[in-house]
Amino acid sequence: DSLNSASDTILEAHVTRTLSPSVWNAAFFIGMNRTGWASSLAIVILLIINMAMQCTFLCIIRKITETEIFNPTQLEALAHWRLFVGQSVKYYDPLTKTALTQRVCAAGDQGSTLPVD
Repeated sequence: DSLNSASDTILEAHVTRTLSPSVWNAAFFIGMNRTGWASSLAIVILLIINMAMQCTFLCIIRKITETEIFNPTQLEALAHWRLFVGQSVKYYDPLTKTALTQRVCAAGDQGSTLPVD
């Protein structure tokens, strides 16, 4: 008897969820009567395409991160530059109140000339 009252309580509880317009949420509707077989098939195909694209993206990211851009000597030189040149008082700009490293990062790809000390 307590089992029936517990299941009744569960059935009476109204749970609402907000679904976003994505293929992942659309997967909840696969096989429902209102969805129909053609729509369910389209959702399955889109879900498979989505998973394939995400797997491809992950493979590309993994390949990129496996590639060494800088060797250990270059990394050491870059760290040395940042610590001893980029943060040096010698290159501090009192007008903008910024260190050289801040100006380099702000310049981005504008091709500013850097001191190499």
